[in-house]
Amino acid sequence: MKTISILKKTDKGQKEFLLKFVVVGETWFENSLFLIIDPNISDSAYNYDLNQIFEENAYYKVFGKININDKNCLVVKPKDTLKNAVKNPKEILSERELQIVELVAQGKANKQIAKKLKISEWTVSTHLRRVFSKLEVDSRAEMVYRCAPLVRDRIEQMRQNLYLLIE
Repeated sequence: MKTISILKKTDKGQKEFLLKFVVVGETWFENSLFLIIDPNISDSAYNYDLNQIFEENAYYKVFGKININDKNCLVVKPKDTLKNAVKNPKEILSERELQIVELVAQGKANKQIAKKLKISEWTVSTHLRRVFSKLEVDSRAEMVYRCAPLVRDRIEQMRQNLYLLIE
């Protein structure tokens, strides 16, 4: 479970822990990362104006609100200093790694991927280990989740190319 913590500088310049929030989701939009957080993680959150806290915070900015399963959540965007630390999968994965991610997203097993790409299963496993490492994920599901917008774009592009060939 990912969390973000909000710290406040004291008059003496020291950092004081204010609030901790659970990240319930994240998404990429136009090369920017957005986090969906549960603002009700702490009872002490009710004592603060959350928008003001995020405005004063050096790392996150409130982008909006969203209701998920009758739970009001905040959508926050890491500011530039943090945004660069979390890279878009398209920027860090090779073309072959992207092909493998796409096939995993389609539900293919390593053996099927190897056959389709005419490589060994061992090579598929090696690529997957590298993708896991680059994306800092621990499972195929988490990998697909992180790459979902990218995979959707690639599949849509393939469909458009096929449509042009058929015409």
